[in-house]
Amino acid sequence: MENRIKSVDVLRGFTVMYMVFFHSYILFYKYLSHPIFIVVGYISMGLGSTFIIVSGISFFLFINKNLTLNLKKREIFNNTFKRAFFLIGFTLLFQIMYSILFPSQDFIIHWSLFYVIGISMLAFVFIPFLTKKYRILFYCSLFISILLINNIIIYCKIVYLFFLVETGTFSIIPWANFFLIGMIVGDFILNTSKSHINTYSLAVLTTGIFLMIAWTLWAKTISYIILDLFFWSVGFSLILFITLFQILDLKQRNIFFEERFNQWGRTAFSLYYIHFVIIKGLIYVFLYFNKDFLKTGLLLYQLIIFIIIFMISLDLFLKIWYKYNYKYGLEWMMRKFERMSFFNKKIN
Repeated sequence: MENRIKSVDVLRGFTVMYMVFFHSYILFYKYLSHPIFIVVGYISMGLGSTFIIVSGISFFLFINKNLTLNLKKREIFNNTFKRAFFLIGFTLLFQIMYSILFPSQDFIIHWSLFYVIGISMLAFVFIPFLTKKYRILFYCSLFISILLINNIIIYCKIVYLFFLVETGTFSIIPWANFFLIGMIVGDFILNTSKSHINTYSLAVLTTGIFLMIAWTLWAKTISYIILDLFFWSVGFSLILFITLFQILDLKQRNIFFEERFNQWGRTAFSLYYIHFVIIKGLIYVFLYFNKDFLKTGLLLYQLIIFIIIFMISLDLFLKIWYKYNYKYGLEWMMRKFERMSFFNKKIN
């Protein structure tokens, strides 16, 4: 398979677009008990994991591309370190600044989506350099180990390690496994012959369906919500990705809004943080005109109008920004940071 996988770009854009929409939940929280919004919440959990899986796929493709360019191992490790350092560093800086500008009752650095991605890049960077036999060994052992550590910390109540599993929406354990799954999928795409790709794709799709069915049955007998949603999210993500992979990459067909999803996907890192500031600012605007806004929320028709205007405005912003090649965005900054040589001197 070629390194450029259309389904990866489209799915990254779709997931970040949905997350931007869902993160405006504060404006419709009073409707969260409605069955429609319960479904929306489950889909959001599934797409959050899908974004990390797509990041794992992209990471494996990134390493493979560097290997095909005959870059030295230390150069690849150096580039990976700088990318991960930028993701983690900017996320930490953003959380600190956000807490200062919009103070709340507590000041805690929570696990974030990009912490998981950055730390996973550093933890798993060695895997693509291994032979197939050892890659499979490490995939299986790391995946099982992360789940075991998660269960041991929770059920043995190791309090001083709770920060690994319970702090924030995307705790490093077990969410790092989604990144690992993405690397496995990327490995599967690049190293499966065209004659077998359809058969193996069907196997992946079957696995996704099985995990979702198993979750439905298992969820009735367990009470720990994070772990049971983990398997549901894995199944959901595999079904979504392999379906798009079949349509866009194997059958070479187009879908509606494909270019739009690509555009959102190329600026996913930037949009993820831009929309937080916009939504928080809008809440303050609403509070200025209605002090009881957080108690009353928006009426349903107001919510729909707001979401439409909000999404269209972001889309128009992206179209204008595209003309300037997304200059000064976080992706642009990360590329600039990656080209800096201060880490290279230390390695050399």
